[in-house]
Amino acid sequence: MTRPRACQDSDLTGREPDLAELMAMVSFDLGLLSTLLAWQQENSASAEKAAIHFLTSYPDVWSQWINNAARDRLAAFIR
Repeated sequence: MTRPRACQDSDLTGREPDLAELMAMVSFDLGLLSTLLAWQQENSASAEKAAIHFLTSYPDVWSQWINNAARDRLAAFIR
């Protein structure tokens, strides 16, 4: 899968380097995005509930975007 650059704003990179680094790692397969949006619609879910569904259902995806310490903290939080 090709990783499109989600963050190319040099101002953001200077102001928020950690956020810019994270955004550079974030990528979504369009099929997964469609699945998530369909789940959200079918369940009349808010964006927050859809995000929780994503985090609990697809840790193999989001865990690639963050470092080990953040991964461990987030995994513990969503348990």
